[in-house]
Amino acid sequence: MIRSVTVREPEWSPWDVRVVAEARRHERQSRGHHGRLLDEATDPNNMGRFTVPPPTTDFAAKALHEAQAEWKKAYGEQAGMDHLLWTVDLAD
Repeated sequence: MIRSVTVREPEWSPWDVRVVAEARRHERQSRGHHGRLLDEATDPNNMGRFTVPPPTTDFAAKALHEAQAEWKKAYGEQAGMDHLLWTVDLAD
């Protein structure tokens, strides 16, 4: 009689588990609308240390807003903006 035993390797190493757990803890921390952790943003030791670089244009959002404005202009009150789903494609 021949027997075989299958032994699976773990899909996650202990290091992988620690990294994912820490990333999830980090994601769940409260953040302000600026994206910074609130603990960091409200720390008195950080007063005057934050800088704000010039804004970046989100060209996908710009194209979306322009398309939505055109749609609303063309269809007025019947535009149905409340229930339309919009996607943004990147042209080749």
